Amino acid sequence: AYQFVLSIDENTPTAYYNIANCYFENKQFEQALENYKKAYELDPEDYTSLTCIGDCLAIQDKDEEAKDYYHKALSLNPNYGDAILSVANILKNQGNIGEARAFIEKAVSLNPQSIELLLTALSYYDTDEQVDKLNEFFSTTLGQIENKTDFYYYFTTYCCQNELLSIGCAVLEQHKDDPEITDVIGYYLAALYLLRHNVKTACEYLSNALLINYEGHKDFLQIDPIFETFPEVLELIELYKP
Repeated sequence: AYQFVLSIDENTPTAYYNIANCYFENKQFEQALENYKKAYELDPEDYTSLTCIGDCLAIQDKDEEAKDYYHKALSLNPNYGDAILSVANILKNQGNIGEARAFIEKAVSLNPQSIELLLTALSYYDTDEQVDKLNEFFSTTLGQIENKTDFYYYFTTYCCQNELLSIGCAVLEQHKDDPEITDVIGYYLAALYLLRHNVKTACEYLSNALLINYEGHKDFLQIDPIFETFPEVLELIELYKP
């Protein structure tokens, strides 16, 4: 369809942009790059094409060139989240974590309700010294969320799957007294502590969770199949069975 549009009017930037997207999705990055550049040539105010050019370069490990295009995009739209995050990622990979965090903080300030953005921020603040800043982000995002239980579950699962166990524990410990999640927070902390091999603390949280909300153990076991290999976990589930 887009090729047909070009056959009628070869100066249609949107058609080139969408053709480039198709190439990009099929991992044909050189062809994607060529078409993104054509779209930008036809529309010099198009910061999305500039960002996509940067993406094509970054995926080919041409970080400095990519960063130049991201900055060009930001010169047109300083609040464009995709470009902000892309610069942050390159800076982080280059070891410039301080600069990278500045971009992450800007992105969070522009889109505080984004759970995806909060999860992205975790790997930028994964040291004990950065827990306070991460908690600030967490609280800000939490204030925008209607279903806190699902949010905490998603957060916990993400931390477990991405080996962000220490930071996950640190954040949830700060929020464990939230009355809206009393019936589930014990399960989430138990999951994180189990994967940290702190079975004693995990079982303390699990016992309390089973006492308050026994049925919640089904979702807990789905976080990681390894939980069912812990005899202490199975014993507690049997002990508290109604």
